[in-house]
Amino acid sequence: MTRTLSLEELRDLTTRVLAAAGTSSDNATIVADALVRVEAEGILSHGVSRAPFWAVQVKSGKVAGHARPEIQQTAPAAIHVDAKEGFAFPAIRLGL
Repeated sequence: MTRTLSLEELRDLTTRVLAAAGTSSDNATIVADALVRVEAEGILSHGVSRAPFWAVQVKSGKVAGHARPEIQQTAPAAIHVDAKEGFAFPAIRLGL
């Protein structure tokens, strides 16, 4: 029998998949939120179907699952955000 997940259930499942692969809780939550938002907007190619790919990237060390992005103001109206080899989503959130 097939069951449709709510967006909250999908976000929770995606968060758990990323955390199980070695992503920090904070980063897993941020990434899952971004993937579910895209999924909800109908952009399935960049939604939760990416979670297994990102999990493999963390497990292989290609993405630092515990990376904490850093921000630096480089000019009065410019910043530089370094993702520290982690996911883009936490760095984007920090930059915003």
